[in-house]
Amino acid sequence: MSDEEFARFWEEHSVTEFWEAFERVKEPVFERRPKRVLSLRIAGEALELLKVLAREKGLTPTALARMWVLERLRHELAERQKQKTNEP
Repeated sequence: MSDEEFARFWEEHSVTEFWEAFERVKEPVFERRPKRVLSLRIAGEALELLKVLAREKGLTPTALARMWVLERLRHELAERQKQKTNEP
């Protein structure tokens, strides 16, 4: 589940709906890898369009751009793997 999907889920649900499913743990269950910052220069018109599209989707421009970058990276990785399997 992506961060955005996770956030949407908890906007629509309450923890109390799942109270019986919780159990106490001593060790951390979720550990997030630290994220790093990437600065990106983008033309003003492109940024304005990104803001409009993000608003329509209920996202921040940063979240939408991050989703698109991750989608493209997955696509490129899949294409590379496909090419490797087709090599003689």
